[in-house]
Amino acid sequence: MKNLSSPPLVYVCGKIEFATLPTSHIEETINALHEEIRNDYPDFQKGEGKRVNVNVKHGADLKSDATIIEEKLYQWFLRDKSGAWELRIDSGSVFIQTSAYSGFNDLKERLLGILEALNKRMSVNHTRSIGMRYINIVPLNPEADAFPDVENGFLQPELPYFKAKGGSSMTSLYQAPTDNWVQLKTNVLINKSWIPDQLLEAAQRIGLGGITNGVFASIDIDSFQSSKEYSDYSLPYIDGELQKLHASIEKTFKSVFTADAIKSWE
Repeated sequence: MKNLSSPPLVYVCGKIEFATLPTSHIEETINALHEEIRNDYPDFQKGEGKRVNVNVKHGADLKSDATIIEEKLYQWFLRDKSGAWELRIDSGSVFIQTSAYSGFNDLKERLLGILEALNKRMSVNHTRSIGMRYINIVPLNPEADAFPDVENGFLQPELPYFKAKGGSSMTSLYQAPTDNWVQLKTNVLINKSWIPDQLLEAAQRIGLGGITNGVFASIDIDSFQSSKEYSDYSLPYIDGELQKLHASIEKTFKSVFTADAIKSWE
């Protein structure tokens, strides 16, 4: 599917998880890595958070016998000069996000590029989950009180007795023939932010997350492959998996939006 000149796309992110690397090793190599890509990502920051693990023995009481372990998490953020592209590296993943998406190949090359740069210095060795997420928004047509760009069945169902509709949220999960999954979330929102809660902090770092006035629908397409088992690190393999995920996103996009809408965005 060719790139659209005026798509409803507002946000894209991707993530590759790998076997945990020692934080100390990342600390030792991250400055050299940034030096390699400084021209593309001049803004470089380190962040600190925490991960909370709750351990409860089988049959134990959750309130009195739980062991709570807090672990520090270090993350490194690299942004381009526009602030619209960001890379995030931590001990177990690389993450990319943008509000200035220009095409799949550009996104893929950026993500694979930072992963390979990290691998050259630290030997990633094994990868596991890979995912891509595309969020689109379209406005309500006030005259028709409907969303003509979206195929019937993907937003609010009609109920004959009621005279008006408010917000709504629907989530569906689909397995592709290539064994990856697509989670489709469609929302009708009124004077709200379209950024999902779990992405809000990240999206704010590239200038997103404010309230969108009016009535609109968000179409959130999350394509991913996940396994409990690790795969040996292979850039061609990861490239192929990203292409499968993107193909599933394209097919979902063409199913959710009408042919007339897609033509108008070309």
